[in-house]
Amino acid sequence: MAKAIGIFLCFALIGAYEFPRIWHRKKKYDLWMYGGLFLVSVTYCMLYVLDVPLPDPNSLVRLVFGGIGEKLMTPGT
Repeated sequence: MAKAIGIFLCFALIGAYEFPRIWHRKKKYDLWMYGGLFLVSVTYCMLYVLDVPLPDPNSLVRLVFGGIGEKLMTPGT
């Protein structure tokens, strides 16, 4: 649990530094994109630290591109 608190504090410090800089530049798209990626990364790090079983990122890539690769590699199609 101490690791999760440490991760959360690190992300809080990064967010406290970065969010006001983006906010003052009035870049709404950048703010939404940064916020979304920030939320995904915080969630992934917290789940990893708390030993929650997470899927392998390569399995998603294989799922998406596996069918395309098979179609490209089979002769005569």
